[in-house]
Amino acid sequence: MRSRLVLVAIALLSPTVAPAAPAPLPKPDEAEKLYRQGMDAFEGQNGSIDEEEARKLFARSAAKGHPVAAAVVGWMTWHGLGGAKDEEAGKAALEKAMPAVLEKAKAGNAYAQEIYGSFLSNGAGVERDEKGGVEWLKKAADNGRAGAIASLGVQYAFGKGVGKDGKKAAELYQKAIDKGDGTAMVWLGMLYAQGNGVEKDDKKALAWYRKGAEKGHTMAMTYLASAYASGVGGDVDENKAIEWYKKAAGKGNLSAMTVLGGAYETGSLGVTMDRAEALKWYKKAAALGDPDAKEKVRELGGD
Repeated sequence: MRSRLVLVAIALLSPTVAPAAPAPLPKPDEAEKLYRQGMDAFEGQNGSIDEEEARKLFARSAAKGHPVAAAVVGWMTWHGLGGAKDEEAGKAALEKAMPAVLEKAKAGNAYAQEIYGSFLSNGAGVERDEKGGVEWLKKAADNGRAGAIASLGVQYAFGKGVGKDGKKAAELYQKAIDKGDGTAMVWLGMLYAQGNGVEKDDKKALAWYRKGAEKGHTMAMTYLASAYASGVGGDVDENKAIEWYKKAAGKGNLSAMTVLGGAYETGSLGVTMDRAEALKWYKKAAALGDPDAKEKVRELGGD
């Protein structure tokens, strides 16, 4: 997620204002380098999306005093992304980091503007202010942040802080994808699945879920698996559904683990009922802090 500082060049021989161009990025310190590497891994800017590697890089950056990294680690911990889930600890870490994130955003840091805007809009670590969140996201988007452009698309898709406008959301998602943000692929797929601002097209939705999944985005993997399970955009293919749930689970997605546990517990999604296999998946999710999975382990006598 690279920030952009916009300069307005004034022509020396003409009063005409030249097009705005991004200024060279300031040389980052070690904490900032680690943070940027983490965001690149989170978005898949240099290849596949890797949430687990992103979280590790954010944690190293946070340990060196980077407040935005600390906030992101808190959020990922809260929701169990890229590692263990701990809602209480994650929320506390996020709340602690947000004042410093705001100061960094006010100083013009596009990464901080993006994260503060996203969390402000959702009430994560601060009191919810959807309109204020949109303003911060616009600042970060104007500074070239692909992730901010995608997040701004979410605001338009759901009408959070702005009028609902699926067409505008689709444009923003595509722009973010063009700038290398793989996470926007699943969101664009959702627009086609819902017919929100675009003509409803389950095949296009499936195609975008597949692109995101192949990029390594675990949320896209679960949406793709669900589409195969229900036949959205094509024929029902339970084998592919299980395959993609397992891929997502293998990359740490808690939802996929619990779905697999449920499939083996009940003999659904084309698999044979297998209590031991169900417990295996529930235990994996429980070990990463998922409360529902912990309850299922207790129900099945797996303590």
